[in-house]
Amino acid sequence: MPNIIVIADTYNPDKTSGAKLISDILKELTKKNKVILICPREHFLPNSNKKNLSIYNIYCGPIKSKNFLIRGFFEIFMSIVIWFCTKKYIKEFKPDLLICYSPSIFFNYFCKNLLKTAKCKSYLILRDIFPFWIFDIKKIDNFILKFFLINYFKTFCNNFDKIGVEAKKNIIFLRKIGIKKKVEHLPNWISTKDFQAKKKLNRSSYSFIFCGNIGIGQDITKLNNFINIIKNYSFIKFFVCGEGHDKHLLNIDHNLNNLKLEKAIRYKKLLMKMKHINFGIISLKEEIKTVNFPGKILTYLLTNTPILILSNKKNELTEFIETKKIGIRMADSDDFENILKKLIQIEKRVKKNNLDFKKILNKFFSITIAKKKILSDLS
Repeated sequence: MPNIIVIADTYNPDKTSGAKLISDILKELTKKNKVILICPREHFLPNSNKKNLSIYNIYCGPIKSKNFLIRGFFEIFMSIVIWFCTKKYIKEFKPDLLICYSPSIFFNYFCKNLLKTAKCKSYLILRDIFPFWIFDIKKIDNFILKFFLINYFKTFCNNFDKIGVEAKKNIIFLRKIGIKKKVEHLPNWISTKDFQAKKKLNRSSYSFIFCGNIGIGQDITKLNNFINIIKNYSFIKFFVCGEGHDKHLLNIDHNLNNLKLEKAIRYKKLLMKMKHINFGIISLKEEIKTVNFPGKILTYLLTNTPILILSNKKNELTEFIETKKIGIRMADSDDFENILKKLIQIEKRVKKNNLDFKKILNKFFSITIAKKKILSDLS
């Protein structure tokens, strides 16, 4: 039975898509492997042990702070703290494989020391490609800081035997910036055991939801434009359900009955809420050159919810949504009523063929295929 160490900066009880991804993959990995999960925390949480799974929660200070200077300072030293808190257990555990889930990229010291000590295989699951998307949206312009982060990123990536990215275009991007390790396509994954059909929906009104992270990578301007359009339609309801750095930028008038701003909720509760929602919204900043498949796309597919992506340009994500006929792209110049008609047609098709979205999940976001790729060098 191989021994595996997983390091990630999110896990239960966090209400994030990353925590869901880690939870699902751990359930798969622990079927035939012993696993240690190491998770840096900004609050004190107890360690725990389950069958084949030990969880070490390491307090590292305000690593999720909205103040980027404070966050950056503690994230840089986070890796050192984690290593000195866990190296005793790692030496006793003798891992055969290290799996690192990024973000964050600031696990370099920990990963370097673990791999030097254990001499085991390694796999980097690279999701949004920080810091480059931050540069794209002009949040960091300082030349020295850019130089430091780019070199830190390259050093971090080159620790690993393999790197899995969520979009094929990102393989090309990593090659261009000089990452020499093996890079492969590793889409996000999800267990389909929670797949659910819709309850009978009210045909006198239609509802949209934007759920999950409301951070600087989301296009809040487009969301606000959408709000300005639909607030004049009394038969349209729009729910925003989540937390994030830019949540305060949403222009939601609390006096309007058809617009609701809600806090993030636990995953099971979100699935229950989705039974009564017609359509799910994705809105990502178009300046970002790398491609991100947000976790909310899996939640929408899992709940038979057609997708509206707010975007003026085509990329790997928008083309996937439209070619697989799971949703519609809406540009700024598009007529909302025409877009709504197209979404309703997709919804009607899904009602007739209730397993269409489940087939998409099994084919393109299979947790079994993801596990095989991650563990391929152990077999």
